[in-house]
Amino acid sequence: MATVSAASIVGWVVSPVIKRMVSLVQSYLSSRYNWKSDMVSDLKNLEVALLDILLVVGAAERQHVVDTNQILLMHQMKEAVCDAEDVLDEFDYMLLKEKVEQKGMLKRIASSSLSIGKCFISFDKFRSELCKVLKSVQRVRSSAEIFVQVMALESANTFQSLQPVPTRATGSLLHEDVIVGREKEVGELVDQLVNKFDECSLSYGIRFSTEVHTIVGVGGIGKTTLAQLIYNDERITYTFDLKIWVCISNNFDKIRITKEIIACTTDGENAELTALNFSMLQDELKRRLSYKRFLLVLDDVWYDERYGDHINKQMWMELLAPIRYSRKRPGQRKIVSGSKILVTTRTELVARMLDSRSSFFLEGLGRNDSWLLFSQCAFGSRNPEDYPELKRIGDQIVQKLKGSALALKVIGGHLNGKYSDTEWDDVLHENLLTPNDMLTILRLSYESLPEHLKQCFAYCSLFPKDYLIDPNRLIRMWIAQGFVHQQGSNGRNLEDIGRGYFNDLLTRSFFQVLRRGDQTYYTMHDSMNDLALHVSQGECFRVDHGSSIVLPYYVRHLCLYVEQLGNLVINDHLGRLWALVVLNKSWFCSKVCMSNDILNKLRSVRVLDISGCCFNSLPEAIGDLIHLRYLDIRRTYYPLPATMSRLNHLQALFVQYHSCCSSGSSRSNKRKHPSNSRGQGSTSGGNFVLPESITRLSKLEHVNVERGYTVTLSSMHQSTCVEGSGEFLVDKDGPSLLQLKDLNMIRGDLTIRYLENVKSTEEAAKAQLDLKEHITKLFLEWGSYDSAHDINKGFEVFEVLKPHSSLCELTISGYPGVRSPSWLEFGWLRRLEFVCLRDCERWDILPPLGNLPLLRGLEIRRMDELKTLGPGFFGSSGFPSLQSLLLERLPKLEWSVVQNDQMFPNLRHLSVAGCPRLTEYPTYPRTLRHIAVLDRERIQVKTFIDRVELSRSFCCVVSSFFHVLHSHHLEFIENLEIYVNHFIDMSRTVFTNLKSLKGLKIYGVNRANTCSLVTSLWDENGNTVLPLALRLLVLQRCYLQPSSFSMLLNNLSSLVTLQLSECDTVEMPCPPVSLNCLRSLKQLHIYRCDWISYFDGSEALVSLEEMTIRCCYDLEFIPDLGDMPCLQKLDLYDCPQVMRLSKSGHQTALKELNIGSCIALSSLEELCDLVSLAKLSISDCPDLLRLPDMDGFYLLRVLEIYRCYNLRSLPQSGLPVSLERLSLFGCCQVLEEQFQRKEGPDWDKVAALQGGLADGMKQQT
Repeated sequence: MATVSAASIVGWVVSPVIKRMVSLVQSYLSSRYNWKSDMVSDLKNLEVALLDILLVVGAAERQHVVDTNQILLMHQMKEAVCDAEDVLDEFDYMLLKEKVEQKGMLKRIASSSLSIGKCFISFDKFRSELCKVLKSVQRVRSSAEIFVQVMALESANTFQSLQPVPTRATGSLLHEDVIVGREKEVGELVDQLVNKFDECSLSYGIRFSTEVHTIVGVGGIGKTTLAQLIYNDERITYTFDLKIWVCISNNFDKIRITKEIIACTTDGENAELTALNFSMLQDELKRRLSYKRFLLVLDDVWYDERYGDHINKQMWMELLAPIRYSRKRPGQRKIVSGSKILVTTRTELVARMLDSRSSFFLEGLGRNDSWLLFSQCAFGSRNPEDYPELKRIGDQIVQKLKGSALALKVIGGHLNGKYSDTEWDDVLHENLLTPNDMLTILRLSYESLPEHLKQCFAYCSLFPKDYLIDPNRLIRMWIAQGFVHQQGSNGRNLEDIGRGYFNDLLTRSFFQVLRRGDQTYYTMHDSMNDLALHVSQGECFRVDHGSSIVLPYYVRHLCLYVEQLGNLVINDHLGRLWALVVLNKSWFCSKVCMSNDILNKLRSVRVLDISGCCFNSLPEAIGDLIHLRYLDIRRTYYPLPATMSRLNHLQALFVQYHSCCSSGSSRSNKRKHPSNSRGQGSTSGGNFVLPESITRLSKLEHVNVERGYTVTLSSMHQSTCVEGSGEFLVDKDGPSLLQLKDLNMIRGDLTIRYLENVKSTEEAAKAQLDLKEHITKLFLEWGSYDSAHDINKGFEVFEVLKPHSSLCELTISGYPGVRSPSWLEFGWLRRLEFVCLRDCERWDILPPLGNLPLLRGLEIRRMDELKTLGPGFFGSSGFPSLQSLLLERLPKLEWSVVQNDQMFPNLRHLSVAGCPRLTEYPTYPRTLRHIAVLDRERIQVKTFIDRVELSRSFCCVVSSFFHVLHSHHLEFIENLEIYVNHFIDMSRTVFTNLKSLKGLKIYGVNRANTCSLVTSLWDENGNTVLPLALRLLVLQRCYLQPSSFSMLLNNLSSLVTLQLSECDTVEMPCPPVSLNCLRSLKQLHIYRCDWISYFDGSEALVSLEEMTIRCCYDLEFIPDLGDMPCLQKLDLYDCPQVMRLSKSGHQTALKELNIGSCIALSSLEELCDLVSLAKLSISDCPDLLRLPDMDGFYLLRVLEIYRCYNLRSLPQSGLPVSLERLSLFGCCQVLEEQFQRKEGPDWDKVAALQGGLADGMKQQT
């Protein structure tokens, strides 16, 4: 029988549980409670039993178990321990409950045992349960004693010490003749290694001249192979005098490593090193490397978890001391510099430890390279094209392996010589890797972790592959399960300690960073996910999407998808669960609710994530989950139930977005919900009100509400960490700002409204905003005010509402005062990145915001008395980081600094609206991308502006304000959008200055005024005034002259994208649109251009990849498909004059063809041999009689035909064997009757295909 790791059965969870229980029992024994003697005896017995079992389990975790009886015994001990932990937790819950209900009870427990009969009833009940557990634990302890004897007697047979994975040894030679991929990575790293770096001078002619570069990646990703490719590159051989390769692995031996480096420098001579100690070896190494430029590759370097950062670094600095320094050659002035050390490692910690100059984070192979490597291993010398079904399955396998070179080799090698679809399909849908494959390599990473990180990592097996991990939620789950410990933490709270755990796993490559735009996510590589499943198989169970549920008895942590909830109702093991996570694969609501039958069974659950479920109201039974510490839900329509006040162990509450309860939702017939008792507000709209009773939960530390909802803080009275968008409403007769005093742990956004109701400066000061260091965004709002007294009081309140200095964003609305508070005047908020000042009608002189070093965005709106933006506003720095400036409805505003190039050195976006006195503007620098100048009457034009981020200069302007553009703006603009609102006689010289222009978009806000602007794009001879390098031209709602427009196109030979939308003409009759010179055009989009009847010169469209034509009612012909050899997608909709599509030559690139509402189209017979076509969709073509012959449609997978009422038959030659989906609806009755009867020539064509396509057709006809 194969050996099984005991740790994988019980180890990672049982040892910490036992230790936690021992600590809890000891705390009870050492407490001031006046326990009954019997209770003390029971607690002591439990302590002793637990310590005995801990010794056995600890020893077993370091062994391999091979006997099934021993495994069963380990399970029994585990279950008894977990049951005992539940009972202890119930007792702890009882104490918390008593503390809430009668605060003086605990004191009376210590002083008198006669006056607290009620409490002793609870204790007796606890003791009764504890006795049952003690009996079970005592039986297990007896078995454990036998277990220990077996360990001693049969240590060589039954129990075997955990065999370490053999030390890895690698060399510099490549094992394969051909290496797939990595050309880009090799090129980039070789460039880093061969380029000379800036030397750092030291004294005595010695310089620190050897730099370190690191390749970081998970096990099996291909780090060693990449290092071998670099090592053997010709440029490396030419650059370095000496190349050295040493494999370190997880066995750090400084003497061995030094000897191996010396051995690589001997040039064939025998070096006698046996008698040399470490100091002598270092001197010898230093001598041999002197005066040489060398490359040292240290492969597979590990971070020794037994030591801290300092010791690890000291060990390596000592080893590399003779390597990282070099001297001058005799007689030379210059040092021999440029020596490099290349390190491969699994963890970023190593890069930091070695002071790496650069870290290269190696990702998986790309899609094409992954397929090439896999197919080489799986098919060998055979051609994958000869096995289309295996190729299809193989492609899916490759996608699941995420570019892991080792996994691709292992799985490909496993399938080599196997050509059965079933075998390949089994590999696709089962676990791809076994413990003998990749997990053997990755296990080293896991085994090297400290114990607390092992259990945290293993717990992550609950999350499916590609799951985006939220560190805040994961850390709170760890805390709820007791994985995070405060011992030796120097007073740090559990959340900060847990974040340290997460960062430790991240730097060790157990997690990966995934960036999408400005957002940062975390995920696990598929190989690491498999490893987590492997090491947690005795505790965690995950039901992947589409799988059936067979829940093992011993599982304590379960994750499944919401669609599978129904299968849990009949499961009797739910009462054993400590964690249940219910996921929803879609962002939208699942509409599936968890039944009360399931909720009532979760007697022991600590972590409950039901964010995948849909609840109008959270069941009151939630209050019965007395062990619950972590709750994650979607926002409910009705308030949270008052029974939540019974969750005395609850530590964290997360409320996520719920599409069923969005801010705009409403219900016409709102029923009164029974749990909507007094003190619970409605949760409709954008506000989310926590029940007042939640303040009784003394353990509640963290409330996180989706920022799309606003949490009303008026009912909060304790130092709970509320994360999200918090709102506090100051009421004249209600909550006072004093209630904010103890809410110093709130995180995220804080809004304070109705500040005019603050009664005094003292009240405002007691809010202590300066102590709320975790607030990132602060919104302060005043409402209406009448008198001068309100103005003075407004300033006094504003003055004392000084935020914490770490604030990032500040919005001030409705401030009634004239002066600025001192904390804005003197740079207290130096970390501010965004400021918005609005509706402050009397504020006439702004503070020196230009001195804020990090300010990136500034908005000033509706400030009636603001007169100037002058030196006091710009300060001494002049907004060094500002990128976006918006000025709106400032009727008296003028610049007092004009033509000053020192202002706004990084400004990119400028928007001005309703500022009539801003007749002159500062000279903006060349970083400016976007100008939007909008007068007050034309503010609605903003809605036409696309939100785009371009690489260089971008200008967006309304035509009536061209006068604000200085000549230096135009020269560097690459992308220009013009919104034509007024008639303008544009000089052609404006476009002549656009020397860098690559993209031009003209939008006709007022279509009639576009003609003069468009005609200015060419001169009297028809030559364009636009730069010939123009790549993008978009004309929307413009008047065109087709003859002149064609001449314009003939001059734009570099055009890549042409888009005409809703363009009319004043020229009748209309000549064809000439495409003769557009040989670079790749995208052609035409919408609602009725004047186009056909195109001329389509044979020039040799580069066109995508063509879309919609709603062109006079169009009769589209270009011949044979003239467009690169065309990949063609969309043709609502063109009622088009009768046919032609293809005279070869067309091998077209992948997708969509035709709709072409009522005159009668035949597609000419479209034969479209060898790359994957999708063909035809709809609403009532005259269509015949489809093309599909013999040559080798890759067609999707065929859709809707409402083609005259189509009588499918192609005579049948359908392609590659077809995966056929949708047929609304065709000729003769054709549909065949599918209803399941007989006939066309039915036979479908039935002849494999994959059950005919059965699917039955449901669609």
